[in-house]
Amino acid sequence: MAQTLLDIQYGDVFGNVKCEKVVLYGDSEDDGLFMNQLKLVVAGKEIAPLSCELPFGGYAMHLYLGDFLSLGKDQILVVGQSGGSGDYTVLGLVEVEKNQLKLVCRDDEISKQLVFSTQLVNDEQAFVLCDQTQMIFLVEIDDENSLPQVLAPNVIYPIKQPYQDAFSLLVQQRIIGQTNSQTLGMIQSILVFNDQGKLVIQNQYLLEPGYEK
Repeated sequence: MAQTLLDIQYGDVFGNVKCEKVVLYGDSEDDGLFMNQLKLVVAGKEIAPLSCELPFGGYAMHLYLGDFLSLGKDQILVVGQSGGSGDYTVLGLVEVEKNQLKLVCRDDEISKQLVFSTQLVNDEQAFVLCDQTQMIFLVEIDDENSLPQVLAPNVIYPIKQPYQDAFSLLVQQRIIGQTNSQTLGMIQSILVFNDQGKLVIQNQYLLEPGYEK
């Protein structure tokens, strides 16, 4: 069965100051919108095509190209959504290394950095603590007997910050009450890759309904 073309982007993924074409393909079961068996293909005028299969799938899969690792060339960010009640973000960052496509980061690695603990303060407020950064946020709650919960990332997208050459990742997580539909606020985290290629949290913010902290 022929694969579906999901996205095409152009960029310098080899660091040769030339433009390569990056294509994302996928298969859908029963002609649905969920795409699996994702395949990434990189082609250029003076190089042999490279391809790799990606071990994840999702809805609305698409590509971003940018230098996330400060290597002077573009990496390939593959992003989509899981669907379902949580509709979490699925993600993979791929780079060209020694003429091969290498998956260097997945969404689960981001989620491991963004684990939160919660504690009631009083009948109307609760603390939300990021285990990694030890940053504490104060959240308004509706039920004194219910601890809020911070869900896995539901939005991840690249941003370019002032005075920084490399791209960063802006990650958003919902804070919910008793039910998934009860949004108490959102945590936004900015993540960057350091000189060792390790993903680290650079900053975090609390967004609450109606205003920003």
